[in-house]
Amino acid sequence: MRVSTKHTIDIAAWITLGTLLLYVAGWSYAQHWFGHFYLGLIHLDLPTEYHLMYGFWVLRDYLWGFVAVFVFAGLVVWGCRLPAVRSRWRMWAGRLRLGSPTASLRWGSLPLLATIFLSIHALGERSADHDFARHRDKGFDRYPWTRVWLAPYARIDPVLTNLAEDLAGGRYRLLLQSETSLFLIKPETRPKDKGNIPADQRQDNQAGIPTVQIPLRQVKAIRRIPINPGRE
Repeated sequence: MRVSTKHTIDIAAWITLGTLLLYVAGWSYAQHWFGHFYLGLIHLDLPTEYHLMYGFWVLRDYLWGFVAVFVFAGLVVWGCRLPAVRSRWRMWAGRLRLGSPTASLRWGSLPLLATIFLSIHALGERSADHDFARHRDKGFDRYPWTRVWLAPYARIDPVLTNLAEDLAGGRYRLLLQSETSLFLIKPETRPKDKGNIPADQRQDNQAGIPTVQIPLRQVKAIRRIPINPGRE
């Protein structure tokens, strides 16, 4: 019975660790992806399941990284359970006066956990940067052109007044719609043949794109121009 309970605890611990790593990867992806549009995650108030979804995107892009992390962590845990390793650890803990072997082993595992989480965070950042560059090269064609008609009282805002014609003409793509606002982007037009662009006129693929935020209370009507759904 004790062995069965121990295995159950181990399985639960690994599932918890996997979920946390998936969330960290998704959070890192979202932070850097929306950072390219000068948006903060707190301001967007994304649901938790979005971070897990982004985490699966990172997992798809860097499956080898997740496998390497779990294999490394598994080897460390397995090695720490070997009698010879535990005996040697007790000896060094006694010499260095680190307290009880169990407590010192737990404190010693903190740098390992920090390294694992930082590695997963870096994978999320790389995945977001790669996706941003790819989408930017394609003009963000996976995001729908959107026509937005402003409410009459919204034209009091001089910024929205200047954008009213472009918004109604469908010259912006919808990046995200939250419970309170629309977030729209206007990708720049790029020639198909990049080789003919002078070097001094080429833009960095990682350069950010400004985002137009429109509160829903200032919107009279919205019309999205359909596109093929999904993520490549």
